[in-house]
Amino acid sequence: MSKLITDELIDERLDWNDDAEYTEKCDIVLGHYEVELTSEWKGNADYYIYSETTADGYEVWVTTDDDRSINVNENVHYYENDLGDSLKEAIQDYSVELIQCEGWDNDEYWITDVIDELYEEVYDIKKDELIDELQDEGYELPTKEA
Repeated sequence: MSKLITDELIDERLDWNDDAEYTEKCDIVLGHYEVELTSEWKGNADYYIYSETTADGYEVWVTTDDDRSINVNENVHYYENDLGDSLKEAIQDYSVELIQCEGWDNDEYWITDVIDELYEEVYDIKKDELIDELQDEGYELPTKEA
């Protein structure tokens, strides 16, 4: 009889907290991607997300890897809901080590949504890695019945 990889075995070995608090999720996600998020202006970040006010008083958001060269068509956003995709891409970009993100310390909804989404993705990555390790230890995936 071979040893089977079961959900219980995965849960036991992975030690994953489905009910993790937001700060714990942040630590896990940012640690996995080896990136730091800060709301403090450091001027040496690899990626920037910040708001600006237009000449006529509208708030816009800038997302860029070069805060000295802004392309209005590519880097300026009128709505906050566009920022999550930019933040997610920056976090997952392994060449980015520091992201200066306005609103990081205020738990903006678009930031928490990205962290929640990435937390689930990191779980899937860790689960796949664990399955590979278990197979190396002689465990087998159960066969699916037709």
